[in-house]
Amino acid sequence: MNKNFVPKPSREEGLNRNSPKGESGDALERQRSLDELFDQLKVQRRIFKNKEVLRDSYTPSLMPHRDFQIDELATILISVIRGEAPSNIFIYGKT
Repeated sequence: MNKNFVPKPSREEGLNRNSPKGESGDALERQRSLDELFDQLKVQRRIFKNKEVLRDSYTPSLMPHRDFQIDELATILISVIRGEAPSNIFIYGKT
């Protein structure tokens, strides 16, 4: 059995509680259960450290394992800095 499971009180138990502002005991119990649920979820361990990296708009600051490709592009593009005509490069992907 799940140790985090809290059985819901019967309707009778909920109605017997003294509730402020005329709320029923069931409504207070549900609110308490929701508060407990969110408290548990806040402290639970996450799967992702940063879910933002899953967005298609995310641009990483480092490109691990792409050193060879970056060096190749730099070698081809250095001719532009020197004022020479560069070789043709075809680059594709999201912009």
